[in-house]
Amino acid sequence: MGIKHSGISFSKPSSTPPLKSKMDLDQLQAMGFSEEQIQNALEITDGNVELALDLLLTGGTEDANYSDFQTQSLDQRICLKNVIQSEHSQYTFENGKSACTPIACQAAIEILNILKQATPFVPTPQIITDILFSGVQAYQEHLLTRGVEHSAVDEVLKNVPSFEKLRCPGGEMGGCLQGLTSNPSSFADVFQQAYSFQDIPPDSSIAVVITKPPETLLVVLPPRATENGTYHLFDSHSRPQFGIDGAYVYSSEDLSSLENLLQNIFPYHRSGRADDMMLMMYNSFDATVLFLGDQESQQQTPPNSVNPTQIDVDV
Repeated sequence: MGIKHSGISFSKPSSTPPLKSKMDLDQLQAMGFSEEQIQNALEITDGNVELALDLLLTGGTEDANYSDFQTQSLDQRICLKNVIQSEHSQYTFENGKSACTPIACQAAIEILNILKQATPFVPTPQIITDILFSGVQAYQEHLLTRGVEHSAVDEVLKNVPSFEKLRCPGGEMGGCLQGLTSNPSSFADVFQQAYSFQDIPPDSSIAVVITKPPETLLVVLPPRATENGTYHLFDSHSRPQFGIDGAYVYSSEDLSSLENLLQNIFPYHRSGRADDMMLMMYNSFDATVLFLGDQESQQQTPPNSVNPTQIDVDV
């Protein structure tokens, strides 16, 4: 029986998250893999789409099991002392499987509101769970009812009233940046550009919503006026390859460690089994820069540097 919280029902967490939708299966099949190969890879990787694709591209689905795959990935595990996790993930909820973008926006507004009060953000399992609930509720009430299953950041901001204080620098969606995981410095480039927007107050923390289909997560950067600060990553997905079984927050004062984590979550797929254009599309990601603004603040200026993210197009 499902459990009720704030009008949302959810079931017991599953150790094997399902594909978000048939679209995910279609995307993998479009890359030339059979449904049998895909299902085998998903079983080996405990339902993780990113890891399943990595396994398919490297041809590792034969004579493999998830335990072996975890062992091969031990060097990618993160320092768990920097992680606070919930026992729940977005997959816990009846309508949560496609809700990662509104959950990321919910995390952005809640974390930015805390930091605006000059109070450190100290994540707890309960805070993470509450953000999951609120994000799924926003998805369920304002997006799913409109027939929107997979929502982009701009759709979420336009349709969810509680996110009205989240602002994009440089005008509407002016803070949408792009990169490729084939470029080792791509995440660093995105964060550097986030700091270049001059209409973000220097004492304001910055949210960066990163979407690499089919997943979205959140990074919160400390204010550019802060010499030393803490970087936070909020992820509504479980990451069993890192020993993380629910949604979590990773916090660190070392930006390079966070960038390394992102590179492990979103690895660059190098295999030539798919054509170059398909690989480039799969290795691309969007990063939407947001900050907490006042409702009356409408005047926005372009970033200090308008050069696009340097993208390595070699695939």
